[in-house]
Amino acid sequence: MLTDAQEVELGPVADLPPPNWYTDPTDESLYRYWDGSVWTDHCAPRYTEAREALRGPGELIRDSFALLRRQWRVCGVAVLVSAALDVISVLLLLFSVDKILMGELGEILERVSDAGFDPDSPDNRDYFESLEFGFSVWNLLPGILGLLLFWLSLNLFTATVVLTARCDLRNGDISISKVLRQAVRRVPRLFGVDLQILALCALGMGVVLVSGLVSPWLLILFVPAFLVFLIASTPVFSIVDVVASAGPSEPSLLYAFRLVQKRFWGVMGRVLLILLIFLAAVLAVSAVLGALNSLLGSFWWFQEICNALLSGFIAAPVSIAMAIVYLDLGGDWEQEP
Repeated sequence: MLTDAQEVELGPVADLPPPNWYTDPTDESLYRYWDGSVWTDHCAPRYTEAREALRGPGELIRDSFALLRRQWRVCGVAVLVSAALDVISVLLLLFSVDKILMGELGEILERVSDAGFDPDSPDNRDYFESLEFGFSVWNLLPGILGLLLFWLSLNLFTATVVLTARCDLRNGDISISKVLRQAVRRVPRLFGVDLQILALCALGMGVVLVSGLVSPWLLILFVPAFLVFLIASTPVFSIVDVVASAGPSEPSLLYAFRLVQKRFWGVMGRVLLILLIFLAAVLAVSAVLGALNSLLGSFWWFQEICNALLSGFIAAPVSIAMAIVYLDLGGDWEQEP
């Protein structure tokens, strides 16, 4: 891969770079496509210049929903695919839990959903104390597959929406099939980023636990420090998914950190606002679905499908907003052939 300052120099065939988008050797503000032997006429803007000021919260929200309206077909496909994977993952989890509970899941749900359920009644107490569990590999495997499928669904959805936003912001043509193919190729990178974030959080929690074992007084120092770390990392952790989904082939966390540190408080305020709006929307949807569940009773599967679909349409503008913030910060897009 050529760096931004390099040009392709024709030499032996074996030394020529592979077909891909590279920085235009005559104009660093553009990408130009190299077909493996010559430069083509296909160009695209690089968007490397950051805005003088991040767009305001109101403008950010309006632009996010405007992009969602323009690209509702692609985002709708992403929501449908994600919802289908989510429903399958829930079914696998329920199947696994039922096997672990030796086929008693239905009875437990029926007892708990009863309006007059009393956990301290003799009948319920005797029933729950008599339960047996089967923690075998074959009983746990469907649940593990369900969790992995849910993780895949989340990352595939994020990559698809961010790539759609990238194409729209570049005024490029959007093909649903092409965006999905590119999103699938980006999923492993998103998995890697998730594991890095989990490792950092686990390391911080480990330090807190060890400090508590050494001396309870150390918790007064390390617990607030860990909370500050989580809050301060929120902008980076929010932008890093955009980098992993459509950014350059550099370490995603470091690249996101370099971008965010320039305008930390501005990014922090916008990210927290978007997340609070998302949380409020999720709580509102949960309340509506809870009321719907009390009316539908046994049709829990209908509630799960509605929850998966509505969650996708709520999460889509969040991912779009993060992509717009990334653009405003001067983040670079990696070009795809």
